[in-house]
Amino acid sequence: MRYSQDFIEKVIDANNIVDIITQYTQLKPGGSNLMGLCPFPDHNEKTPSFSVSASKQLYHCFGCKKSGNIIGFLQNYNGMSFPEAIEFLAEKAGIAIPTPELAPEKKEQYQKQKSIKKQYLRVNELARNRFQTNFEQAPQEVKNYANDRKLNAEILEKFQIGYAKDSWDDLVQYFRRNAISIHHASDLGLTKPRSKGSGHFDIFRHRLMFPILSPSKEVLGFGGRVLKKEDNPKYLNSPESQVFHKGKTLYGLHETAKHILTEDQVIVVEGYMDLLALYAAGIKNVVANLGTAFTQDHAKLLKRYTKNVVVLFDGDQAGQTAAERATPILLKEGLFSYGLSLEDGLDPDEYIEKFGAESLKEKLAKPQDLYFWYLSRSLKTFDLSPAGQVKIIDKLFPVLSAVIDVRLRSLYLKETAERIGVEESWLRDTLRQMWTENGKKSGSQNQDRFSSYGTEPAKPEKSENISKNSILDAKDMKNYELELLKLSLAQEKIFKEFLTGSDFAYLETKTAKEIFADLRGYYGQEANNFDKLPALVVAKLRDPSVITQILDGDLYDDEHRVRKIYEDCIRKLRVNATKMQLQQLKSGLKDGMPEDKLQEVMKLIHSHKSENLNS
Repeated sequence: MRYSQDFIEKVIDANNIVDIITQYTQLKPGGSNLMGLCPFPDHNEKTPSFSVSASKQLYHCFGCKKSGNIIGFLQNYNGMSFPEAIEFLAEKAGIAIPTPELAPEKKEQYQKQKSIKKQYLRVNELARNRFQTNFEQAPQEVKNYANDRKLNAEILEKFQIGYAKDSWDDLVQYFRRNAISIHHASDLGLTKPRSKGSGHFDIFRHRLMFPILSPSKEVLGFGGRVLKKEDNPKYLNSPESQVFHKGKTLYGLHETAKHILTEDQVIVVEGYMDLLALYAAGIKNVVANLGTAFTQDHAKLLKRYTKNVVVLFDGDQAGQTAAERATPILLKEGLFSYGLSLEDGLDPDEYIEKFGAESLKEKLAKPQDLYFWYLSRSLKTFDLSPAGQVKIIDKLFPVLSAVIDVRLRSLYLKETAERIGVEESWLRDTLRQMWTENGKKSGSQNQDRFSSYGTEPAKPEKSENISKNSILDAKDMKNYELELLKLSLAQEKIFKEFLTGSDFAYLETKTAKEIFADLRGYYGQEANNFDKLPALVVAKLRDPSVITQILDGDLYDDEHRVRKIYEDCIRKLRVNATKMQLQQLKSGLKDGMPEDKLQEVMKLIHSHKSENLNS
């Protein structure tokens, strides 16, 4: 759901960034602001350099240079999307989420579903609390098991791990004492009606319990692992419900998102224990799928945090097959995907136990390109006779068709032709024919992905998502504002950095403010559609030629050059903003000025000198 700017500002105004950040680091008065140790995982400091301004509602670290507002912090630290951050803050402030414009009968249904979802989350929250209490009071054998699996106090706390008693009705009785609907508990797969007589019984019994949390730490469901080898099934997961969708949820993301954002890489494993084993070994940029196949929704979710994905599935046949199935899904999302196979059919947990964490870290530092890994496995299956070559191409076609990055596809085709012993031109012609026939069967008119030149640059789309109150002229923008726009549209990393930072507020011209505000509003709620942003700007400008140059060519491919240009633009933005503030404050000196304002003037004068604003 998209939210109005008025609602977004109302939610932000109703919250205090200090309250949020003090959950992650201790803040103490330091001049006019609060200071503390930087909470971000890539900045391990001993002297506080992390500043929070209660008056401006901004944070800034003088060490790692991270900065932004309350929304930016929730996105960069907790890994929330823009809508998730808004909803989290609205809930925290007791502000009702706007109801979509619906017909009266549908509106009533929407409100009912929303109420039930809230009740379900409350049931799961209480169940989590009960399981945690049970673990604290659990028999020593349960705690010994957790200790043997390297589940130390930090992991138990961060992942909220608990224990389901070896009892038929512990949870049932707990719900009754807390006046919780037993029918809701059954809908969530926590209890079940008895087949004979009345009453319900617990589904999870004598199991280690792993709550599955959203980025805002709502309890969506549970996974339970047996403590006795003879018990089955080994893992038992919550069923699909109104709050839990396995194909859209990844385990551990509530805790590991900040590490994924910091490392700009995610490692995907198959199970709870694999993730926890890696986390205990110091490898924290990891997520796990939930006993189901890796899906397109999983890939879209990962794309919010990074474009670099390492698939580390179990080394047995089932794990390798799962990795094969994940290959086209990841490539279809334009992710840079890598694979790592562990010898002897071991899973990551077993590998660490046998060879140690450092050995696994060394392997993870050198993962193989996922398509090349897939190609190597395919070549083991077929011989290189003419019939074998055709069979290999039949198997590779769905994967190569999924690759949307034209540069990668070109390199993959070249390597594939060499490995199977055919001419690249013949391979392209064959795949083009298969693509055409596939399109005819499906009735689609897909553009050829196997021409010698790859796909043509996408033409700008018309969109209703960007406001059209007036056609804007890019000539009205400052040069550095226009350059910032180009950089932001060319590289998503730059755009996200500028979007969540405090410098966003220093834009000077009305044109720049309107364009970036529209882009921020669209991207904040459609984060998977970054590639559509240039088209939105094209629809907004009178003469779009000033920015269409970024749609092709390699003008902005050099990251070092882009970073330098970006830093120069930010410096100019800050300098001009400081000049304007300085002029405004100086003009107030004639009429007298309060002490706090006078101090502000002195600070700006000092900044004026240090930045050489007169030059």
